[in-house]
Amino acid sequence: MNKGLLLITALMLLSLSVFAYPIIGIHSPSNNSVFNEGESIHFVAYVADQFYDEFAGTCGYPSNPNTNCFSWYDNGLLMGKGTVLNKVLENGTHNIYFSAVNPDGEVTTDLRTIYVGINPNENNSPELSSLPNVYIRENAGYSSNLIDLWNYAFDEEDSDSELSFRITNQSNSGLIYCRIQSNRWFECDAPSSNRTGTNYVTIEVKDTGNLTDSETVRVEVYGSSPYNEAPEINLPSYWEIDSDEDYEKLDLYPYISDDEDSDYELDLSIDDESNTDVVNCHISEDRYLYCYPYEQGYSYVKIRVEDSDGLSDTDSIKIMVDEDYGTNDLELNLPTSWEMNEDDSTRTLDLMDYTSYSGNDNEITYTITKETNTGDVDCYISGDYLKCNPKNEGYSYVTVKAYADGETDYDTIKVIVEAEGSSSSDCADIYIKTYSVTVKEGNTEYAEFELQNNSSKTFYVSEIKAYDNLSWITSSTYSTPKSVSGNKDISFKVKLKANSVTATKTGTAYIKLTGHYSGKSTCTKTVNYSVKVTNTGTEYEEEEEEFGEETFDPSIAEVKLEKKAITLNKGESETIDLFVKNNSNTSECFDLSTSTTSVKIKAELTDESFCLSKGQKENLALRVLADTDTEAGWYSVTLTTEFDNKLDKQSISVYVRGTSTDKPIEEIPEIKLIQFPSEVTFGEETEKELNFTIENSGETTANNVLIALTDLPDGISFEPVIVSFIAGNNARTVNGTLMVSNEAIAGEVTALIEVIHGNQTITKEMKIIVAEKAPNLGLIDGLINAASESGLGLILGLIVLLALSVIVIYYAVSKP
Repeated sequence: MNKGLLLITALMLLSLSVFAYPIIGIHSPSNNSVFNEGESIHFVAYVADQFYDEFAGTCGYPSNPNTNCFSWYDNGLLMGKGTVLNKVLENGTHNIYFSAVNPDGEVTTDLRTIYVGINPNENNSPELSSLPNVYIRENAGYSSNLIDLWNYAFDEEDSDSELSFRITNQSNSGLIYCRIQSNRWFECDAPSSNRTGTNYVTIEVKDTGNLTDSETVRVEVYGSSPYNEAPEINLPSYWEIDSDEDYEKLDLYPYISDDEDSDYELDLSIDDESNTDVVNCHISEDRYLYCYPYEQGYSYVKIRVEDSDGLSDTDSIKIMVDEDYGTNDLELNLPTSWEMNEDDSTRTLDLMDYTSYSGNDNEITYTITKETNTGDVDCYISGDYLKCNPKNEGYSYVTVKAYADGETDYDTIKVIVEAEGSSSSDCADIYIKTYSVTVKEGNTEYAEFELQNNSSKTFYVSEIKAYDNLSWITSSTYSTPKSVSGNKDISFKVKLKANSVTATKTGTAYIKLTGHYSGKSTCTKTVNYSVKVTNTGTEYEEEEEEFGEETFDPSIAEVKLEKKAITLNKGESETIDLFVKNNSNTSECFDLSTSTTSVKIKAELTDESFCLSKGQKENLALRVLADTDTEAGWYSVTLTTEFDNKLDKQSISVYVRGTSTDKPIEEIPEIKLIQFPSEVTFGEETEKELNFTIENSGETTANNVLIALTDLPDGISFEPVIVSFIAGNNARTVNGTLMVSNEAIAGEVTALIEVIHGNQTITKEMKIIVAEKAPNLGLIDGLINAASESGLGLILGLIVLLALSVIVIYYAVSKP
């Protein structure tokens, strides 16, 4: 064989066997090392290269590199060694990186994660917070599953099932005694007969390291309606206005509601405007939103609605000036929660029902970006459907991403798996009679359904739960009977509030009944019914209302109250006589109910449902009570009698003497984004950790605060972060990961940071800069990383091996 050819072949083989890029490895400290506060940390890195002993490099934080941290010297084997930084770092988690570049511009990096002043393996105390108040009606039975304590406990190391709960104190157990069942459920015995009042119950949570936290639950036994419900405001997601107009006006009445106050009794105000240079708005006549446009752009306006008792709600609307929001937009609005039983087969949710997009629906693709608990429920995407397989009792937060033509949106749904119910035979004689309900968008309806007991024994109702998995309507239980006598029927009401829709929507809502017969196990029964929400812009024929506004015809029925006005001292009650007479020619049934303008005023009837034969009269009593802390002034009690799809409403004026001793109204959590990255730069990195500090300036805990990034281009993604809780008057710093793939185009883009809590939405702009990427190294990258992990010894071994190969080849070629 020709010596020249042999030499060329050997050199080619040798060139294929060596590294073309520099190899970098961090010798110390080791990954995930822990240092004390104020301790000086000495970083040491090594670099090797086949051809060069001159390197440039940087080190430090990716967002703030130091270009003067390397000092290289030649050690005779074409490699360099650099000692890097004696540095004192602040408390927290630090990602320190090192990079080296040779004269050919070939770059290699390595990273170390270290902890200063904190120990990631240290046990942290559990937290128990935001336990809701419990309201139990006077003379009710046993109340099971009042609070799922797992939903309000948090521990960084232990799962919910590893925590232990116990009651450490009860202030009034003689009124009602409470307990914890199955180390999870807060439950209470039947209250003492004919008594009302409050029992403050202190609950302790303990983790596996014996660290504890505690929280107190207020258990109130009430005589009638437990509390005044807060008003609600649900604004459109956006409103387009023209800069050529002097101003534009939006009527807010269609978007507000309250169970006790009429629209004109509610107060409207603006809480915040994000950009008054684009558009400036104000409330007029306590009804209309007036906005004056100045220039092209958008502004978020947060509006508050407050009722006569000081309870309030907020929502934000995006006001677009000369911006076409509808030609290329994508919105995903999943239900807050989705319930299923652990013995169910695969459950399916049609994601198209919760997606708004102006383009072709076939262009939308869905993916799951995060599941918090696949041990209890495992979910996946199949086409346009979210499918979940329930496994165990519990819940998981599932984040879904929708993508279409460069537009991206995220939303998170809480998938709840309930324990397998008792034998259905225990509820075999109970029927729930429903019908289809139609609601106009923006309106609220109260649908009355019947609970039928076909057994001779009394059935005791623990809970009637109304719910749905629909984004365009909200259903909730409005009234619940405590029992149904044998072979009797009793009614209950469901509140249905319709949101704005672009076209008529039809879906399915559910009613779940939990209860028991005397001596029988608790059982459940679930039924569904059809719900339709009509768009006001489409043709709509008014259907006959379930409860018309007609009053009784005296020839058919008669309702009389002994008094129309009473005066009470605080803590005092008065009983008013009333009677109902059936003047019709047939037997008829009547349903009576009461409502008050304040939680401090209680009203109760001696009987709420009965049937009368022809000419028969029923004598009743209405008891009105003013709480001891009722504010002096005028109140109203409304008596509603329902008969044959007609209503009779009569009011009683109540004046309460004395001065106000009302407790201050509990403040609603107010969320602020006080620290966030305004600019992020990507070099060779594929992901960066971003820190966000969220402040809760309210007194009460804010739960489930969502952080997301929107307006991201192809190739850049961010997994939404859910902050489980932020205590009142506190701030929490959390982090999320921003990722860049090979699809990302080099350049500068502006994304929006969105922080969402309930109806509150905070938006901030963040600049993302993507530098030109180094070419994909493929196999060489893997070899370099392997060498980096193996340390300097492997690098030296490889170089020695290569040197010996050269000597052997040279000897073979030069041998005669």
